[in-house]
Amino acid sequence: PEKNVTVNSSNKHFRFIQLPVAVQFLPIKKDQVALFLEGGASLDYMISSNELLYDGATNTYSTNKDNFNRVVYTGLGGIGVKMAQQSRIPVTIGYQLSYGMKPFFKNAETQQHLPISLVYFRVYLKR
Repeated sequence: PEKNVTVNSSNKHFRFIQLPVAVQFLPIKKDQVALFLEGGASLDYMISSNELLYDGATNTYSTNKDNFNRVVYTGLGGIGVKMAQQSRIPVTIGYQLSYGMKPFFKNAETQQHLPISLVYFRVYLKR
């Protein structure tokens, strides 16, 4: 017999507080524009998540935060452009990729690590 199956798509959100330490290398530096590469490490702490995990033994889904390693150590790398550095409002646009050094899920059959990808835009206000 056929069964009607409803599939609900959802966005999985993980919210972290991140303490990064990175070093920037400036291969191209002009008066108002600089291209930079960065690398380093970060200590991340998950403050919330809406991820549902399936438990095959009980045939249930749960949002138990104890299923995750909430403290994650990541290596990071990135590239970006600093613009208008001599002006009163310098701007930085960049891309950063972080990768978790230990598995993100506790007691998982697969060793899934957490990749974090972000594009950022920073405006610095000078006096």
